[in-house]
Amino acid sequence: MVSYILGGFLADRYEARKLLSIALWTTSLGGFYAVSIPSYGELLALYGYWGFTTILLFWASLIRATREWGRLSDQGKAFGLLEGGRGLAAAVIGVLSLGFFAWFMQDSTTFEPVHRRESFQIILMLTSVIIFSIGLWTWYGLPEGKIDPEHKKRMVGISEVAVVLRLPTVWLQALMIVCAYVGYKITDDYSLFANQVLEMDQVSSAGISAAAMWLRPIFAIGAGFLADKWNSDRVVSICFAGMALSGGLIFFGVYQHGAIMTFTLLTTALLGIYGLRGVYFALFNQAAVPFALTGTAVGFISFVGYTPYVFMSPLWVICSTPTPVLADTNSFLESWRFLECSAGF
Repeated sequence: MVSYILGGFLADRYEARKLLSIALWTTSLGGFYAVSIPSYGELLALYGYWGFTTILLFWASLIRATREWGRLSDQGKAFGLLEGGRGLAAAVIGVLSLGFFAWFMQDSTTFEPVHRRESFQIILMLTSVIIFSIGLWTWYGLPEGKIDPEHKKRMVGISEVAVVLRLPTVWLQALMIVCAYVGYKITDDYSLFANQVLEMDQVSSAGISAAAMWLRPIFAIGAGFLADKWNSDRVVSICFAGMALSGGLIFFGVYQHGAIMTFTLLTTALLGIYGLRGVYFALFNQAAVPFALTGTAVGFISFVGYTPYVFMSPLWVICSTPTPVLADTNSFLESWRFLECSAGF
């Protein structure tokens, strides 16, 4: 969380090409260290290290570079392709990793710890090599960014931060991402919803989660292209309406009217959730955020907007714990549909 703020300042002073490449290389180095199977204490330090390499050096620079690449007329396409590409890459790498893991384990008659350890080490090595290679690709393939030389020489000034904080649209954008991420975190439990509420078996429930993952690039890219044809704020409103509508109908039990209705509601929710991820940073031009302060704005918006990473898991545990009020109901369903509905509204 601290890295979001500090990384925003760095993004406004150094070229995205350099920051992104260094972030990828240092992240991969952590992966190579993880191959040694660190102790619990070392693993905590490693994850903290990854928190800096993947956020401090990477996140704000990525958003700034995307805004620059999208120019004035193609912001929706740029951020939609970014989110869609991230989703597609995650899905493909996840499937490949699982395939490699299963392949390495096929000669094992038992799933003994030593076999799992060796297979996992190979996967760690493979993904670390991929990340390091992408760093090289970024260094040589990404053009130099537009950094004001005078702006680069100055330290972070209070006046610059004040310019960003004085923009009401920046605060609104931060709140918008909080709501969008509450909905996004709920998608982590689609398989649990299918298993515990819809009473599907574990294999079918896992299939629901996998299908949702593959819908992410489709909906994000589609929302990005629509944002350029209409307005980004209009697409954002439609996406939130989709979340609210699906959550509200689930809240009132409409999901019980058959499998087709259930999957329609879940897909509508995903359309809103993934669509929002594809366009909420495309609002920078409409929000009148100066390009030179893009990184600073991204840092603040992300610091506030991604707080669901911190509070959603504890909140989920609290909401899903049976209470006297929910003693005769499915507490999982009650909390799931309430959070999704309220996030959309």
